Amino acid sequence: MEKKLVSIIIRSKNEEKWIRLVLKSIRNQTIKNIEIILVDNKSSDNTLKIAKSFGVKKILTINKFLPGAALNKGCNEALGKYLVFLSAHCVPENANWLKELISKIDEKKRIIACYGKQIPLRYSSANDVRDLLITFGSEDRIQSEDPFFHNANSCMLKKFWKKYKFNSHVTNIEDRLWAKRILKLNYKIFYNSKASVYHHHGIHHELNTSRSQSTLKVLANTDKYFVKKPFFFDLQKREIHVLIFVNEIKENFKKYLKKMKMISKNTYISQLHVFTSKKKPNLKRIKFYPSRNIHDMSLNKKFQYAYKVISSKNRTIPELILYINLSYKYLSNSSINKNLKLFLKEGFDTLIPVIKDYSINWVFNESENIYKPISKNFSIRDYKKPILKSLFGLGTVTNFNNLKSGDLISGRYNFYIVDEQKNVLRDLVK
Repeated sequence: MEKKLVSIIIRSKNEEKWIRLVLKSIRNQTIKNIEIILVDNKSSDNTLKIAKSFGVKKILTINKFLPGAALNKGCNEALGKYLVFLSAHCVPENANWLKELISKIDEKKRIIACYGKQIPLRYSSANDVRDLLITFGSEDRIQSEDPFFHNANSCMLKKFWKKYKFNSHVTNIEDRLWAKRILKLNYKIFYNSKASVYHHHGIHHELNTSRSQSTLKVLANTDKYFVKKPFFFDLQKREIHVLIFVNEIKENFKKYLKKMKMISKNTYISQLHVFTSKKKPNLKRIKFYPSRNIHDMSLNKKFQYAYKVISSKNRTIPELILYINLSYKYLSNSSINKNLKLFLKEGFDTLIPVIKDYSINWVFNESENIYKPISKNFSIRDYKKPILKSLFGLGTVTNFNNLKSGDLISGRYNFYIVDEQKNVLRDLVK
């Protein structure tokens, strides 16, 4: 059996949003003599399919998640001299991450484990940013008494794991309990600030944000952590697909095909998925799916259906989905790219194009069986807030896994304000 220098053990559950970025970064590491072991807690999304597409062969399944037990299971299968533990949503910052992480382990100095820095993203919550910047500083240190250790980004020598395994019964802090144990035996732990990963939700999963905003401003100004952009903020390095529904009975397919070809030339777009009433031959970067009854579905049901079909019929799973309704007259790649760039910059779950409406709008009141005004504000625009009208088909951007629920208005959504009125114009549908 081939010996490996490093075994990277990743715990996962429904991580299709992040696992591709993690595996991409691992693939680009300077150290190549590695194996990846995925310990998965019954993922129901595309996590495993994406992992297999990156050549991950060791995939272990657990039915109940206990952090120490999951890591021990992965370690039992490991062939490496070094065991590296990485969260499935912690993305190594650069190609030297792995080299840095294992380089500080020195058995002669009794340093048998190391953990690295965790960097917040510009769209992490204020609480998470504060906690990560305070906890993971820029100064390396050797710990002989402090038992802080974090398995979202850490490593150790396998020979010492064999002697001192993780507690398999606790529901959390298995890393600190392990560290406390080995420190009592006069071993040491190294904190390496250069072995860094991006971690979007931090170590306390947001908690209460009431006191974090002011601290965040001070830390952001002093540490300048927003200056350096992660590699996955680059649109060229993301798997961006387009989702389109076309009803040939009511819509002009030939006219819409021209728009499809225009969008397919966008260098940021990898693939168009077009659901039609009738079977069509696939074109370059345009894949058609005949679906007779899809046009009778509500939009959220269409999204759910598309998620299942795209997941089952494609080897490459999209990261981001751009939803387009081809009936909009003034679709352009420049407006599409604006949406995509804003989405990545701010880290939304969904970005929805909207237009401001200052008129009086009416909503149906079922209990009274009449229409009632949303407001009675007749003031000039300068003195009232507009209603935002959604234009989903003008380039809504979302993470592919959000299609699974069909609900794009949950989570962290925001808006792209459409300035020009002409952009809302649509073709007449029969």
